[in-house]
Amino acid sequence: MFTKNNFISIIFLSIPLLVLCLSGIFLIPQQADFIREVCNFTLLTISFYALCFLIPSVKAKTILSFLIGLLLSFLVLIKLNFYHIYQVKLSASALFVIFETNAQETSEFLGVYISKTFIFLAVIFSLYLLFYSYLLFRKKVVFQLDCKPFFQIIIKIGLLFLIIISVYLIHWKFDEFNILYKTKTSYEEYQTTKKLIKETLAKFSSPYLHEVRKDSTAPKIAVVVIGESTNRNHMSLYGYYRKTNPLLAKQKNLIVSKDVITPHVHTITALDKILTLNSLGNDRVKNNASIVQLANMAGYKTFWLSNQRPVGLHESVPTLIGYAAKEKQFLNTDNYNRKSYDEVLFPAYKKALQDPAPYKMIFLHLSGTHLGYKERYPNSFEYFKDTALTKYKHEKAFQLINQYDNSVRYNDYIINELLERLKQQNTSSYLLYFSDHGDDVFDAQNTAGHSEFIGTNGMFEVPYITWVSPQFENRLKLNLDILKIENRKYLLDDFIHTFADLSQLHFKGLNKTKSIYDTTFIEKPRVIKGKINYDQQKN
Repeated sequence: MFTKNNFISIIFLSIPLLVLCLSGIFLIPQQADFIREVCNFTLLTISFYALCFLIPSVKAKTILSFLIGLLLSFLVLIKLNFYHIYQVKLSASALFVIFETNAQETSEFLGVYISKTFIFLAVIFSLYLLFYSYLLFRKKVVFQLDCKPFFQIIIKIGLLFLIIISVYLIHWKFDEFNILYKTKTSYEEYQTTKKLIKETLAKFSSPYLHEVRKDSTAPKIAVVVIGESTNRNHMSLYGYYRKTNPLLAKQKNLIVSKDVITPHVHTITALDKILTLNSLGNDRVKNNASIVQLANMAGYKTFWLSNQRPVGLHESVPTLIGYAAKEKQFLNTDNYNRKSYDEVLFPAYKKALQDPAPYKMIFLHLSGTHLGYKERYPNSFEYFKDTALTKYKHEKAFQLINQYDNSVRYNDYIINELLERLKQQNTSSYLLYFSDHGDDVFDAQNTAGHSEFIGTNGMFEVPYITWVSPQFENRLKLNLDILKIENRKYLLDDFIHTFADLSQLHFKGLNKTKSIYDTTFIEKPRVIKGKINYDQQKN
């Protein structure tokens, strides 16, 4: 009934499952997760076995069995590497980030996160697939029932029933551990969310903002600079031992807020809360609005100038928010292999500053210090070459820390240049700079980058810097208590209230106790990763 070659076939298709079992013991930290992963993958493997026996064509069986071996190997490789890096299973939030990622970012990610474990497993699976294809070619691996036609029908009915039971169990018991199912459902949810965002945030105005107005004291020019992946602990303005901010350190009248954190450590989830009415515990999808729409409705001419590529699989969420601006330019749309430094924004920024509109609101979205640090600055900013201070004493750490610090120093030049050009306008204005999240570069983890699954403090701790022109300060008759503002504990999910307060804008629902600048500001518990009180765990 089952020939010797059938048993060889079953053994070879079971090798990915065997690798998962043996490696998972060491790489999957939670025993319960390990058991569920093995159960899920066993059912998936059984389903594929049965499918091979049901197909009548020998050629089709051969092709399908190789593709199944390839797919199972790939799934195990992804699963185990994700556990190795993040110590948790692949989740819907991780897939959302993947859907937002373009080819260049993917290659930069792989350049950092391909580990020895990944390479070892990849070599094993490559050898396995080579030998498996050889056996298939030599017809040593077949899925053929060697029995009378009547018994073949009975067995095939049983195999079909086995597939149905396996798929049922995967769907109802192990769907969270099945990458294929999780990818499908997550992508559908992602597209639904994107559609709703496009219907609300990408439009010039919002029906969910009411009684919008600006005061007569509102600044003529407001500049909001959104950084990327910049950890304030690598900035000399915040006490870092290297001079990564030589230019901003010379600027007078900067308000450098020392205790601001981001709500999330991925761009899509962070900016979805920072730039909109969304906040932790108050997630809006259908009735949301953004700071760009608020500025539009208040009478500002808005500009969205971005050096981030506008597409992942489709438009990214920050891109959709930027679409609401009156003028928008996405300057990083060239070939993915081309470098695009943030200085590419200068001509568009100059043009926006010179625009004759009486009130201008300029948003700049930088590439900042995004992963692939070497690509973020020109060779002339290759400043740090010595051995960096870190508890992780190896060449990769020294190299990436130097590259990251160089990108921070280049970012210092960019912010300083934007500020100097704004000063030249000699009018009532302000510039505000913050980063969407930080990167931990061999600070509290033996790698570089950001992930909410690990979520070290450095990933949440971002720079927040304000400059107010003398003209704006005089018009406001402000006496900003810089010491208080610089030391306030602030979570950026309330930014729309801070933005409106600084810009002298009003809307129904504005709460100045959530503005870092207001005298009525009230500190609140800062929750990260869904349940952790940031201040309590830090202390």
